[in-house]
Amino acid sequence: MISNPEKMIPKFIKEGSDWISFHVEVTQKIPEIVKMIKMNKKKAGLVLNPDTAIEVLFPFLKEIDYVLLMSVFPGYGGQKFIEATLDKVIRLKKKINDIQANCLIQVDGGLKCGKYLKIKKGWY
Repeated sequence: MISNPEKMIPKFIKEGSDWISFHVEVTQKIPEIVKMIKMNKKKAGLVLNPDTAIEVLFPFLKEIDYVLLMSVFPGYGGQKFIEATLDKVIRLKKKINDIQANCLIQVDGGLKCGKYLKIKKGWY
């Protein structure tokens, strides 16, 4: 998580990154940054902290390639998985399907292999 991602993205592109994501909480320039990433033929993603409503992502779902839902708060190792993330995954997937967006969902933090990774009816 960095401040002013628009300043760092050209560096990531220059160094060969193919997938570039940034936290929605750190900028008001989401459309401009997504456009910068996509104009360079890279995959653009938005990252959402656990306490941010998923609705902030909805206007951008058709423009981005993926969403990374944080299931812990960034910067603190050893945190327990925040189970409310599972509800966010379901609601986000429903919205993606409803608007026919081509957007993947990723989850990061506190996952224990096998415990939360079961596919449940309604997730896909």
